[in-house]
Amino acid sequence: IMLWYSTNSGATWNRSNILFTYSSAEAATGKTADSNGSLYKTCNYKIAVDPANENVAYCGVPLYSGQTAGVYTSLNQAGGSTLATWTSVKTSGSPIGAVANGLSCGLAFDPSQGTTTVGGQTVTKRIILPVGGVGIYESTDGGVTFSEIAVTAFGTAAFYVPSGGFTSEGVYYCIVVHATAGGVWRYASGTWTKMGPSSYTASSYSATTFLIIDPRNNPTSKAYLSVTGPNGVGAGFTSTNANTTATWSGRTGGEFP
Repeated sequence: IMLWYSTNSGATWNRSNILFTYSSAEAATGKTADSNGSLYKTCNYKIAVDPANENVAYCGVPLYSGQTAGVYTSLNQAGGSTLATWTSVKTSGSPIGAVANGLSCGLAFDPSQGTTTVGGQTVTKRIILPVGGVGIYESTDGGVTFSEIAVTAFGTAAFYVPSGGFTSEGVYYCIVVHATAGGVWRYASGTWTKMGPSSYTASSYSATTFLIIDPRNNPTSKAYLSVTGPNGVGAGFTSTNANTTATWSGRTGGEFP
């Protein structure tokens, strides 16, 4: 399995240098890097494309990818970008470690912080990249440097994020899967807040727990949480004030708030 890219709206596709490998024993139990595999096919935002530059993207990988780093990018800081040759994302000069739990999802750009220039390319300044079993990394300089931001707040690195993203105001929300740190988390102004419905314990969250974020520019942006599987979207909890006190109420209908 390889990472493919297109430069003509999908009319034709080209191979990149990223190859996902796994053993036959892993494949027999569904432990593969297949994006539609049995383990993590419902997790989302595995790839993030810069809204300011279609040639700049980040790709997270799963536990069974055979890769030595947890996330890769097409951005070449020395000059431009290349979708054909991706490189590992680095922190403090070293590649962010290989995925140790789950996968890397919830990759997201924050357009509210504007753009900067890196390697001759216009790129979005702020990026968040969760890496399963390693941590969550943030850049505020267009991907030149990344810092880990979640392990201390969560009290563990042994978690993974199956989905996550920004509101238009630059607030990041994500689902965290872990026996004690699991839940819905909000990251705003450098602070993490656990804000899941009290009806669900930390261990209730899994790869099939969905988080849908209202993208509209609204100071009371909604965050919709479904605690059912992919066939039950709409049966769960919703908050209409997720940027403030995060009061949650139950929903049983199929419509979104």
